[in-house]
Amino acid sequence: MRAPIYYSKFIFNTTGLDNYRLIGNIPYKELYVEEYKNVPQYFRGKRLYKEIITGQRGIKLTDDDIEAMKPYMNAWDFEPYRNRKMSMSDEGFIWYLDWLWRDFYGFTDSPIPYIKLPMNYGYRKPWPSQVLFDYIYKTFIKTGRLASSHAPADLCLAAL
Repeated sequence: MRAPIYYSKFIFNTTGLDNYRLIGNIPYKELYVEEYKNVPQYFRGKRLYKEIITGQRGIKLTDDDIEAMKPYMNAWDFEPYRNRKMSMSDEGFIWYLDWLWRDFYGFTDSPIPYIKLPMNYGYRKPWPSQVLFDYIYKTFIKTGRLASSHAPADLCLAAL
């Protein structure tokens, strides 16, 4: 069995009706939600989008918080899902995000390259990125430690 390698930073990026990121920065002991909008701008006749941060809320994680999250942040658990595509025809499919798209980005301080996983579908046996998201939702957002304006519409899917 390999020694665990934990993510030092992770990002859940959600776009669609709402745009926000749930970011964990473990070395700095931070967990925060960053809301943003994309504002169209024109440059040399081309339509481009500039990202504008519209809000940010966060908390400082304790050493106990980080230790409790470690079982959900082991990069080796995510590796079997690298380069996999999600599909409604996959075994165990049970839900999908409607009008929203979510991706997980995980970064380690090791030679393991960063990983990007889609999170648009849910399965009876959830992907590790969904398990981590569910843990953060239940531990920090649902309890009110990290307030989020997105709980009613989107984040409640984590409770499934």
